[in-house]
Amino acid sequence: MLQEKVWKLKYSILFILTFLILVGCEGQVEESVESEIIETNLVQKRSILEDIERFKDVKFGLGEKFFTEGIDFLSTMNYDRATYSFNKSIFYNPLSPEAKYFLAKSYLNSGRIRNAIQILEEISSGELSSFVLPKISSIYSRLSYSFGDVVPKKYFSLTNIPSIIGNKKLFSLPSSIRTSKTFGVLINSFGDDRFVSIDDQFKLYSFNTGRRIIDMIYDEEQETFWILTFSEVYQYKPGWFNLNLFDINIHSNFKYNGVNFRKFVEMGEFLYILDSLSRKVVVVRKDNGIINLSFPNDPLVSPTDIEVDNGTILVSDNTKIKFFDKYGNFKREFDVDRVIRGFCTYDDSLIIATDDGIYIITTNGREKVKISEKTFDDVVFGYDKKIYAINTERGELEVFGNIYLHTHNLDIDVKGIFVENFPTIGIVVGVRDMNQNVLNNLRNENFEVLESGIRILLPEVEQTYGFLKRKSIYIIIEKSKAVYEYLDNIKPFLREIFNKLSAYDHINLSIVGDTIVEMGKTNTMVLYPIDFLEKNFKTFEDSYRILDGIDRSITEMLYSLRNNAVLVITSGDLETDKSYRDIQTLIDYAYYNFIPVYVVSINRNTYLETLANTSGGKYYDKSILLSPDIFLRDYQKNRVFRYLIVFKSLYETLYPDQKIVDVEVRVKYNGIFGKDTIKYVFPKTKKPEP
Repeated sequence: MLQEKVWKLKYSILFILTFLILVGCEGQVEESVESEIIETNLVQKRSILEDIERFKDVKFGLGEKFFTEGIDFLSTMNYDRATYSFNKSIFYNPLSPEAKYFLAKSYLNSGRIRNAIQILEEISSGELSSFVLPKISSIYSRLSYSFGDVVPKKYFSLTNIPSIIGNKKLFSLPSSIRTSKTFGVLINSFGDDRFVSIDDQFKLYSFNTGRRIIDMIYDEEQETFWILTFSEVYQYKPGWFNLNLFDINIHSNFKYNGVNFRKFVEMGEFLYILDSLSRKVVVVRKDNGIINLSFPNDPLVSPTDIEVDNGTILVSDNTKIKFFDKYGNFKREFDVDRVIRGFCTYDDSLIIATDDGIYIITTNGREKVKISEKTFDDVVFGYDKKIYAINTERGELEVFGNIYLHTHNLDIDVKGIFVENFPTIGIVVGVRDMNQNVLNNLRNENFEVLESGIRILLPEVEQTYGFLKRKSIYIIIEKSKAVYEYLDNIKPFLREIFNKLSAYDHINLSIVGDTIVEMGKTNTMVLYPIDFLEKNFKTFEDSYRILDGIDRSITEMLYSLRNNAVLVITSGDLETDKSYRDIQTLIDYAYYNFIPVYVVSINRNTYLETLANTSGGKYYDKSILLSPDIFLRDYQKNRVFRYLIVFKSLYETLYPDQKIVDVEVRVKYNGIFGKDTIKYVFPKTKKPEP
C-alpha cells in the first residue's frame, strides 16, 4: 500500500514535472515566435531606414558630383554651365554653403548681379561669412547695380516653351502666375501636378507636387509653397528629387467639401481663398485648416482674382475691384468698365488683365494707362520690375518692360556707392525721362536720399565727370577670316586711337577665337597692344565666341566707376558663335551700367547694331577703319549722364559694426517722380579711445 502511494506520489510528481516542462516549452515556443516577429519587423524597419540612408547618400553623392563639375566649368569661365551644375548640387544637397558661394561667383562673373547678391546674403551669417561679407562689400561699394529695364514696351514673348523634363508644353493651359523673391515668377498649368519658376534671366525650373494645382504661393518665411486645388489646401516643401515619395514633401493637408476654389492669398496666420461655388472669400487658419469666417454676406457676382495690399483684401468681381478689411468688412469699390480676368498690385496702382488688354490703373480708379491690346488671363508684377502676363488659350507668357516709364515716372539708375574719407559717401546716379533722354541741369532740390528709411538732409549734388577724367576702353577683336582680311587696316586704326588718347587712359585687348586671349590693362601710351595683336592673330579660326568676349568686357567693367567703353571689331557673323550668351542680356548689361559699346562690323548685323545704339555707343561699317578721327570724336564726346551725390552719414552710432545698409535715391523733375534703391556695406568704424 505504501509502495503504491509512493508510486502514485512519484507518478504525480513525474506528471506535474512533465506538465510544467510542457507548459514551459509552450511558453518558450510562444516567446520564440513573438521574438521572431519582432525581429522580422525590426529587420524590415532597419531595411527601410538603411534604404533612406542610402537614398540620402545618393543625394549627397550627386551633390558632390555636380559641385565638382561646377568648379571645372567655373575655372574654364563657362559660367552658364557652372551655374547649372551648382544649382543641381544645391538641389541634391541644400545645406552646402560652399556650393552656394561658388554659385554666387558664377552669377557674378556672368553679370547676373541680383542673383549673386541674393545667394551671398543667404550665407552671409554662416561659416563662410569671412569670405562672403568682403564679396558683398565689393559688389555694393563699387558695382553698378540697377533694377531697371531697357525699353518701355514688350520686347519678347515666351510661347509654348518645352518643359525642362520631357517635351511637354509648359504653358498648355496656364492658370495662375505668381511672383516670389526666392524663385522669381511661378506659373502652373491648369489642373497639372507641377509648376515652373522662371528667374530674371528666363531660366526654367520645374517642380512636381503630386497634386493637381489651381494656384500656388511661396511662403518666404516658412520656405514652403502653399498649393491650392479645387477642394484642398496643402503645404509643399521642394526637394527630395521632387518625386514626392510617400507625401514626403507634404507638411500640412486640409480638405474641404462643397467648395470650388479658384485663387488665394496669405496674410499673417490666415489664407484668404476665393471660392467660386459660394462666390465668397473663405478665411482659413494656416496651422490647422479651420475656417474662421467667410465674406461678404451677399455673394459676389462673378469673382475672378484676389490680392492683398497693406492689410487690405482686394477682390476682382466682374468689372469691379472691391476692397475689404482683414475681417471681411466692405470698405469701397470702383468700376474699371472692363471684365477683369486677373490683376496684381503695384505701389499705389493695380495692373489688370482684361478682355481687351492690360491696364495700369490707380487704386482710386481714375488714371488708366493701357500697355497691351491682347487678352490675358492673369498678370503679375515681378521683383525685376517687369510685367508678366499669361493667356490660357494661346498658351503664352509675355513680358513687358520698364514699369516706371509705363506709369509716367523717371527712370533712375543708381550706379554704385563708394566710401572715400569716411564718413563721406558718394553715389553715382543717372536719370532718364520717358523718352530715354538723359536729363541735364538737375539741382540739389531735385534729389532726396534715404539711408535705411531715414532721410539724409541736403545731399550735395554735382553734375560732373571731374572724378571720372581717366577713361578706359576695352577692345575686342574677332579672330575670323573676314576680320583677318582687314588686319592691315585695323592696326593703323588702333595705333591712331592710342596716340590721340590721353597717356593716363587705360586699354584692355582681347582676341576672340575658339578661346579668348586677353591682354591685361595698360596705359594707352604703351603700344604693346599692337605687338600683342600681331603675335596672337597670325591666323584666323572658323569658330569664335564674340558674344562671350563682349560679355566679359562688360562684366569686367562693372567693378569700376570710370567712364568705360567697349570697342568691338567683328565680322558680324553670329551664326558661328559657340557661346551661351544671349544678345538681349548683353544689351541689358551695357545699358544698365552706362557702358557704351562701339561696334565695327564687316557685315551688317542688326543685333549688334541694337546693342551699340541702346548702350549709347555707335554702329559703324568697315569704312570707319580708314577714319579713326570720326570714332575718336564720337568716343570723346562729353555726354554728361551721371550725377555725383555726396553726403556725410549722420548715423555712425546706429551702425557700429559692418552692416548692409539700404539707400534709396528719389528724384523729382517737373512734377514727375522716380526712384531707385541700392545697398552698401557700412564700414566698420574705429571708436575713439577714451
